[in-house]
Amino acid sequence: MTKALENLINKYGADELHKMIDREVFQKQDRKLLQEVLESDATAVKWFTNWATQHGLELENPHYGGKCYQVKGWKSSEPYVYLWLTQGKYGTVNPAHFELGSSLSDLWWAHGLNDLTNKLDQILKMRVEETA
Repeated sequence: MTKALENLINKYGADELHKMIDREVFQKQDRKLLQEVLESDATAVKWFTNWATQHGLELENPHYGGKCYQVKGWKSSEPYVYLWLTQGKYGTVNPAHFELGSSLSDLWWAHGLNDLTNKLDQILKMRVEETA
């Protein structure tokens, strides 16, 4: 065992160190899964469409020159989600990404596929609570 690893085990304990490593591995895999979803505009739209269908929702026709999808009837002044497709701006390319939030003044970003689905679940719950 290297001295550095021995020091880490002494500092955190073997069980805690193992949990930390597992968390890091999970987060890397989770980020990779989201990257795969956002690999192309087609895969991103397909995933978002499937998610909406599974929750009994419909997507509106794309806005902003076909670069933004949102759930039909959802306003950005309420809990919402947008799928922004790949955009070229000022000679650069912005990759596809999800924009989420409780309003435009409270934006959230997803850091992995699990994180995205957890936040989407939270948005659905917030919307149900607002209409109750």
